[in-house]
Amino acid sequence: MKLIKLICFFCLAFGTIFSEDISSHIKFSETEENLIGYLHVEKDRSIDLSTYIQMKFAIEDFKKKGVRFIILHLDTPGGEVLAATKITDLLHEVDLKDHIPVVAVIDNWAISAGAMLAYSCRFIGTNKSSIMGAAEPVLMGSDGKMESASEKMTSALSAQMASLASYYNRDPLIAKAMVDKDLVIVKRGESILELSNEGEIKQSDQVISKAGKLLTLTSKEIVDYGISDILLKTHAKESITSSFSFEQLSLAKAPFFDSIPYATVITYTDWKVQFFSILSHPMIASLLVMGMMIGFYIEINSAGFGIAGSIALCCLSLVLLNSFAIYAINILELIILVCGIILLLIELFIIPGFGVTGIIGICLILIGTFVLMLPGIDLFHLDSLQIGSEAILERGVYFSLAIILSMVVILVLARYVTPKFYRYAKIVLTGEQESKDGYIAGPTEFPKIGSAGVTFTELRPFGKILVEGNLYSATADGKFMEKGAAIIVTAIDGNKVIVTRGKS
Repeated sequence: MKLIKLICFFCLAFGTIFSEDISSHIKFSETEENLIGYLHVEKDRSIDLSTYIQMKFAIEDFKKKGVRFIILHLDTPGGEVLAATKITDLLHEVDLKDHIPVVAVIDNWAISAGAMLAYSCRFIGTNKSSIMGAAEPVLMGSDGKMESASEKMTSALSAQMASLASYYNRDPLIAKAMVDKDLVIVKRGESILELSNEGEIKQSDQVISKAGKLLTLTSKEIVDYGISDILLKTHAKESITSSFSFEQLSLAKAPFFDSIPYATVITYTDWKVQFFSILSHPMIASLLVMGMMIGFYIEINSAGFGIAGSIALCCLSLVLLNSFAIYAINILELIILVCGIILLLIELFIIPGFGVTGIIGICLILIGTFVLMLPGIDLFHLDSLQIGSEAILERGVYFSLAIILSMVVILVLARYVTPKFYRYAKIVLTGEQESKDGYIAGPTEFPKIGSAGVTFTELRPFGKILVEGNLYSATADGKFMEKGAAIIVTAIDGNKVIVTRGKS
């Protein structure tokens, strides 16, 4: 009976200390709404640059809204070490600089880079199915199979994991054993020791990690070795894509957290972040590079500037945007508007006729202009959409009316006013003018279709040709033509002479 009382006393004492530790970092109001930020790293996509981008902007949004703390829901097999390292910096900064602690909830897996993220949080919560560890860095070999990274890289990551563990007073040796499979770690008495080899293991030692195997901890071991701060009784069934209340979270049923009144969970979704997340995927980035190269190759060997060149420019723009994603997200609306203007100018002054490039340009201009008309409201952000729905609808109506009225005015001007004005002002010629008037718009004579000649300069695809002793500007409808090559005139498009390679 005395032993039972003693155990209860220590449990009560530990619970009191634990509660005081949390309460010293997480403050909440008894009378006002308590906002709680929620981040989710799911298992259907590995940790990469897009994860970092999402978390960076989510954390900035949480700071602006004044959350009490942040929940990081982990169920991940890992991912890129570089991205995970950048995320750990974010988590440490929001804790130490902004005094907003992060609570990691390991729901099933926190493997590899996921273990790094868990160690970066001030508090860690686990349930009965939690697993953590196996953080050895791996690289793709020449045969396409994954293999262990170099000893230098493993040593660096091992030291970093140990540093992350020590940051919040967790044992660094256990963290190192998750990265370095050659470590032998035992618990001897109340101390955790690193041995030089397995021959030094005593019969009374509790073996934590043997040589040749990465350390992966079960839920019980995570608690026993002092890594977990909160033991959750329920299995998390949370999803960032669905709305939920704090009471539905497994953490809400844990001591201390169950006493938070007026708790409201907020998430962060932004179409711009999701857009850059798609761009940052290695497969998408590779396809963009491929589209850029193929598009420019086709364009160089084609007459004029057409769809292939437009596609190549779009791919190049997206590659550049992805490289500067962190900076470009905040001005994406302006970038859309500028891209639309550029595409429209290309269509008007480079590409003959009017086609896909011009249509895309006009659409981007309209989208960019409308979004810029909504200061302080993100058209694609759910919270802003709900709060500013009335303003968005009102401005959308005015914007549509402005477009319609503008088109009507332009049509009237084009039909009745502009021709007369230009005829008197002599700014733009509206038809054939006699040469004695002194107004000549472009060449007055063109070679006949089917005429033969030679290239006076190289055609790349633009250049000069010589036909029947007369010099003309021309465009090749095929591949590059060298100087002096035989040509045949195939078409006259506006002021452009289109030629193809003839027989020498």
